[in-house]
Amino acid sequence: MRKLIINGLVLAVLAGCSSGSWVDLAQMAGAGCKELTDMKKPANSGALTSFARQTCSTSGKAWTGDTRCENDVVQVRCK
Repeated sequence: MRKLIINGLVLAVLAGCSSGSWVDLAQMAGAGCKELTDMKKPANSGALTSFARQTCSTSGKAWTGDTRCENDVVQVRCK
């Protein structure tokens, strides 16, 4: 029983670490997966970081550093 409780607590902590909500990257409206790939290149990553941080801060949250392309829309995870 004790092991089950400890495993449950570990899973709860790990789940909390990856929490957050995905938000469309407004500054890149109309940008799709190809543009996200280009924005992740070292020469362009500063712009992506700036857009992501601004998008999350608008909702009072912080950018987790995660990006994805969902249904051909660029999204960032905010927490």
